Amino acid sequence: MGTGAVPASPLFSRAGDQWDLAPDSLRAPFRSCGVSADSEYLIADFRPFVWNDSIWMSHTIEITDHPQRMALSTLDVANQALRLEQIFEKRLVGNLSGLSGQEKNWGFFLEKDRLMIQYSTLPCTQIFTYAPQHPRHAREGFKKCYRDSAHHIRDHAFLDIEGSVHNSCNPILWDKKGHGPNEYLVMVHNRYNTITPGYNHWLVRLNAQTFEITHISDGIVFGAALHHSEGNFANVIIVGSIHLVKGRNGLDLLVMGGEGDTYAIHERISMDTVAWLNFRHLNITTADAQQ
Repeated sequence: MGTGAVPASPLFSRAGDQWDLAPDSLRAPFRSCGVSADSEYLIADFRPFVWNDSIWMSHTIEITDHPQRMALSTLDVANQALRLEQIFEKRLVGNLSGLSGQEKNWGFFLEKDRLMIQYSTLPCTQIFTYAPQHPRHAREGFKKCYRDSAHHIRDHAFLDIEGSVHNSCNPILWDKKGHGPNEYLVMVHNRYNTITPGYNHWLVRLNAQTFEITHISDGIVFGAALHHSEGNFANVIIVGSIHLVKGRNGLDLLVMGGEGDTYAIHERISMDTVAWLNFRHLNITTADAQQ
């Protein structure tokens, strides 16, 4: 759920525990956009997290012949309904009047009592603070770009950051040294990577205080390159969430996702087996950094 908590799958082992969201609650986001009832629409890319003792979800609102929008909703468990809380009508990055080309793979995490939006990780790490009263409903708090070091990352991590790199899920805190959480663990994917085609995922570590990237995995840790794909969308390995759980040799990363819309995937990755590339050792430069 974006906080390191692990979903309790036994809770959903009985048919009575599985339910559909109230249909009217699913139509509410589209009524808010002024869309007629006969328009084709889709709510997709749900990413849940816990905030203020409620289950929140970021998601997209996709309407035929309309620009894609990002939104926040809460899950009303008692009434089995989705409650729309916020529609991001304006872009967070670029021209406020245009919505085309907006990144939709946002990550959400809590920084003290603030809800933070991780708009992107690479080639630029861009983090905003959720601010409902702001014209964009978010204030930019941090930005640092790594474009000048794209060739180093490509040669050593086999990730083409000049392509289309997106957040795979919400970031989680990682207490690597045992002295309290000191890093955020982020999973990113590159759909159009010329080096390794298909949906493949890398791990990235961010300093929890500065949000600067400190490490990136030495290659793919999860994805189409490592799994036989049999679903509706060949090579589309999608991540829903990541969680740190106790393993045989320390911590495991539990990856929950799916292959297309057909198969669910639960993968455990021993954190001891992940090789890391230190950005300081890669001669990473931040000439175009902005903070």
